[in-house]
Amino acid sequence: MSQKSTVIFLLFISTFIFAKTTYLPPLGEVENIVSDDVLNFINDNTKNSYTPSKIKKSNHDILGRKTSSSYPPNFVIIPEKHMDVDIAFLDIYPKSIKISGRYEIQNGEKKYWFKEKAVSENEYFTLFNNNLDKNFSSPGYRASLTATEIRNLLNGSRKIYIDKVQPITNENFVNYDIIFTLSEINTHAHSNDYKGEGIGIFFDEEGKPKNSNVNTAYYRFDSLCISVSEKSHATGVATVLQKTAPKAFIYGFCNFEALPNPFIYDPNIMIGSHSWSTTPSNYYTPLEYQYDSYTYNYRIVNFFAAGNQVILNEDFYVKSPALTPNVIAVGAISPTNSRYKAYSRHINPNTDIQKPEVANYAEFIFPNTETFTDDENHTWNGRFDKTSAATPYTAGITADLFSQHPFFKGHPELVKAHFLAAEKIPIVGADDFDEDNSTVAKGIATYSSLAWNHRLRYWNDENSCCFDNNNKITFTESGILSNSHYRIAISWLTHPNYILNNGTLSQDIDLRVYQNNRLIAYSNSSHDPFEVVDFITSSNADLTIEIERYANSGDDNVILGYSFWNDI
Repeated sequence: MSQKSTVIFLLFISTFIFAKTTYLPPLGEVENIVSDDVLNFINDNTKNSYTPSKIKKSNHDILGRKTSSSYPPNFVIIPEKHMDVDIAFLDIYPKSIKISGRYEIQNGEKKYWFKEKAVSENEYFTLFNNNLDKNFSSPGYRASLTATEIRNLLNGSRKIYIDKVQPITNENFVNYDIIFTLSEINTHAHSNDYKGEGIGIFFDEEGKPKNSNVNTAYYRFDSLCISVSEKSHATGVATVLQKTAPKAFIYGFCNFEALPNPFIYDPNIMIGSHSWSTTPSNYYTPLEYQYDSYTYNYRIVNFFAAGNQVILNEDFYVKSPALTPNVIAVGAISPTNSRYKAYSRHINPNTDIQKPEVANYAEFIFPNTETFTDDENHTWNGRFDKTSAATPYTAGITADLFSQHPFFKGHPELVKAHFLAAEKIPIVGADDFDEDNSTVAKGIATYSSLAWNHRLRYWNDENSCCFDNNNKITFTESGILSNSHYRIAISWLTHPNYILNNGTLSQDIDLRVYQNNRLIAYSNSSHDPFEVVDFITSSNADLTIEIERYANSGDDNVILGYSFWNDI
């Protein structure tokens, strides 16, 4: 591990050894970062060694000779070796979106507020869209580069983080109508024509789905997919997405070279579904940075498979990039007994963030699809399972939800809070299976728990916004039922530069609920980018909601979502 990586890792660990502090350092400047693998590659393939802190421009060629305009007779140029690398740009920091919103559904009536002012539905979305910054700058990409090309990048004007590509794991393959019934997709979503219409979802795979098994009216693959072979795993992902959200538009990407600009697609990309993973690292990798940045900057909801334990005696740590703070990790549940599948990864990463945040059904059987065997000798027979299936299933449900409640669009922080608040069906034996998760992924959200009986708020603005002089946001929830079950969750995003520089989240925000001037529920974890409370009321008195920013970097934006659910 490089010196920089070691510092980052130690910062992660030290953050969780000591007690909570109300002060966090500012964001600070970022510098080029190079992993040990890349650094060794550069030094092994150039005469002049490279150090991360100082980059010296060389006046020698790759063989160590002084550069000149001519070479001696019979000179043979030795081809440079290439390394596959992930590159993250560290200077992406768009202006904050200075908006806040509120949304309630009461007896089927939708009510909207924009910046605390009551507005109509049309007024809300006009104001929301007019305030969005749709300028896109890629958070990074994947490439095969020589040592010289890597050094040229490091000598460029943009600050970058570069690491060797880690192998991607696609884990394969067991009911579909039954699962849809359990989740109420048939009875509550599709029966009301909430099918993801107008929502763009993208997925990325090392191949493309079997064309005969997708609805091409709602599917388009990236141009780079033309020469890529059809794969069983990609077919499974696309099938789950299209069956769950049949009117959503699915964009298939067959490489991991760069994340798509969400605004150039019609409909815009709003959701990412990723049924792959890499081995967890003890440092924040460029790949993790890219997806955290993509979520933070462009407000794309990214669901990642938590990963599967596929090797005997292997650990169960949630895999990368699912372990990062801004994305949502998805575990796998059996539809036959509502238990975690034995392979589903669940141990929290070294950051100690509770992962996965969401767990959902797997084990799908899709009849009447064309069977084929791909060039890796994997057979598609209509069966698809593991966290690879639970992830697009969750993404598809989210698209259905977006088509019913467009208020969620562009708010990954709100979507995460919403799934945390809507956990309804208890996961059998969850405490024994996932001992280090105390508040999340203990239940499965149904469509009715996601789509009804909610009150929602968000705050998106500069760091100095929103909280009062006591670092609190306080408001009242009225119309409370006595002896009734409620769950409330908040969730917020952190800019990846802060995580990279400081090894922790930029803000620590706590949640408290009072009734009759008495504290009845609270959540104040130190490590999580969310808080969840679950309680039963003793009377019909109003609730006082208190959101306190306990620790603050002083300059990271406020991107905070709130979801209030009454289980009636």
